[in-house]
Amino acid sequence: MTEGNDIESRIDEAISNLKMPFSDSSTADAKEKLMMMAEESQPVFSINRRQKVTWWQVAAAVALLIALPFSLYMVGNVSHTNGSNIAVAHTLPDGSQITLNPGSKVDYNTMLWWRSRKVNFEGKGYFVVNPGNEFKVKSPHGEVQVYGTEFTVWADDNDLWVHCSEGSVGVTHADTEIKLTKGEYTACNDGELRAKCKLAHKGFYKPRERGDVLEFENTPFSAVIQELEHVFETEISYTLDHRLNYSGSLQSENMMESLDILCQTFGAKFEAKPDGSISISE
Repeated sequence: MTEGNDIESRIDEAISNLKMPFSDSSTADAKEKLMMMAEESQPVFSINRRQKVTWWQVAAAVALLIALPFSLYMVGNVSHTNGSNIAVAHTLPDGSQITLNPGSKVDYNTMLWWRSRKVNFEGKGYFVVNPGNEFKVKSPHGEVQVYGTEFTVWADDNDLWVHCSEGSVGVTHADTEIKLTKGEYTACNDGELRAKCKLAHKGFYKPRERGDVLEFENTPFSAVIQELEHVFETEISYTLDHRLNYSGSLQSENMMESLDILCQTFGAKFEAKPDGSISISE
């Protein structure tokens, strides 16, 4: 039975026992008027049903808006690790570039890059940053605020070391910030951000290969070791205080000679292990 027939049968039942005050046709007239009223009222129910559907659609749209940022974040995530044994250049969405040393890792989000140029970084990398909005490098031990520049970052679970080659950068640890300009560096060791120092070095900390002259002036011992590891593609461990500084030249063509010169400076000695790694001790 259709909805219209059901309404008509209910009207017939309702008026069957009524006594009409007028002519015999009054019953038919009354039925006709009631049917007209019922038909006029039906769109109200239809509108209500449509309104319910609309509210579900609104709820779905709200849910989509809530989920969209998270989806964009997940879809846009990029993680790049240099698994080779040479320095490799990696280009960011705005054309800025990072030269990553072996084992270095950078994470960022391409979908959110237009709003926030931010990377998470571990390892050693030489950054060339294009002008634009705010650029940040986050590491386990601090944050580097960039103002359009060239700089080097070494970051691991224990230390953060930042050197500015061009322009300026700000290095933050806890509530302390130090601003660096060309030729300056700072380091975060043992939970403390060191005062900035001048580092006059020819072409310092752009990635170098064998054959380059390794000249250092008042350079942290840990930074010298990092350079030697990169040039000679060898893992070097040491027990000396990483806050020691070194000034001098080392031969990039001869690892043993370079290690001998470096160790003599600090009264230390080195040992070549069977696996090819080097150990330096007092």
